[in-house]
Amino acid sequence: MGSQKSASTQSRKEHLTRWGGGGDECDRVRSVFSPSDPAELRTILEHRADRAFVDGACDTSEIAKVAALTTQDMGNARQALNLLRVGVELAEQNDVAPVRDEHIETARERVQRSWMANKI
Repeated sequence: MGSQKSASTQSRKEHLTRWGGGGDECDRVRSVFSPSDPAELRTILEHRADRAFVDGACDTSEIAKVAALTTQDMGNARQALNLLRVGVELAEQNDVAPVRDEHIETARERVQRSWMANKI
């Protein structure tokens, strides 16, 4: 095969960012997600929560809170999913179900600290 890139690869460049790498096989691709509105995030979170968590681990009010907080932070679906996951993990560690506001708030602080540490 030649070194020409396909049209589909070229059209995806606006959605993908290349970083690192010394050759094609070593290049890493990072997906770039755009911010979502609260309704989109709620739909995504509800869909994932139904599949990822046991019944009763999370309710719709906490999903709405995660969607709203993520939107305020100019976040995307990946960040919202991470926030919900950490919140549910905190609730589980405290032997509490469903996840509560305080778990989501603590999760938000941890996720933001982690994000800032990775940026530095």
